[in-house]
Amino acid sequence: MLNTLIKSWQNNIFANAWIINTDNSDKALSILLKFCNKILNHHDDAVFHQDMILVKRRSMNGNSNDKFITVDQIRDMLFFLNKTPIKSAIKIAIIYESEYMNINSANCCLKILEDPPINRYIFLITTKFASILSTIKSRCHLLTQKFDHCNNTALAAYSEVEYQNLINMLNTKTTKIQLEFIQKIKSIQLNSQEWYKFGQACMILIVKSIRYKVGFKEAKDHSNNDCAIAEMRVIEKISNTNSTEELVQKYDKVSNILYNTNNVDLDVGNATLLILSLMQNQLNFHENNN
Repeated sequence: MLNTLIKSWQNNIFANAWIINTDNSDKALSILLKFCNKILNHHDDAVFHQDMILVKRRSMNGNSNDKFITVDQIRDMLFFLNKTPIKSAIKIAIIYESEYMNINSANCCLKILEDPPINRYIFLITTKFASILSTIKSRCHLLTQKFDHCNNTALAAYSEVEYQNLINMLNTKTTKIQLEFIQKIKSIQLNSQEWYKFGQACMILIVKSIRYKVGFKEAKDHSNNDCAIAEMRVIEKISNTNSTEELVQKYDKVSNILYNTNNVDLDVGNATLLILSLMQNQLNFHENNN
């Protein structure tokens, strides 16, 4: 991450706005601050440079109950960026955990990104990239930095069983099996690995459907032919009843539901029904229930 930023800066191809998509906001912020101090020619890591601002939820400072980054904070950031630099020729703004911008603050941020001041650089750090407004994404250069490779791999493998259970449920026309699956998911404890693997299984299925829709052929796994056939039936059904744009929207919706469940206290049971509604009802999997 640090080398990528430095090379872009040295080669004069540095974007005014960046989204840093990561699995560890603290580590990403630490690296980003090293880069910012370097280009600001600032050598005292213990002191925050006067031409740099860090925007984060006020609740993190312990003096507010705000769950979100507010529109006033983004307006203050704009005011800061529009002022003349104090010690350098540039100014930098970092929005830490930018997924916590509410709709008003996100729209305010978007206006800044549409016409950024000259020699001003904005960084959005997020662990919930899918929850960021697509209009904001389109105006930022994306830099992905994953730190916990081992855990990500383990979670993907751990989700394989849940993925197959999801495929089997979507394939069945037996209401009892569907209800048992729903009850199992609804009983999962919030923020547990079981909840994450269910959400990941849904998102993996949508991604595979998008790849199939655009003509990308997945490698065949003949180790369990029945499972492969069942999976293909579901993927073909999803692809044939949704446009590519609709599938991308479905992916974003599932991601947002998972985010709201984990961070805004949405009920797990309601979240489960919302996700399965996206996975089932719109695809008419229940049309011939027995």
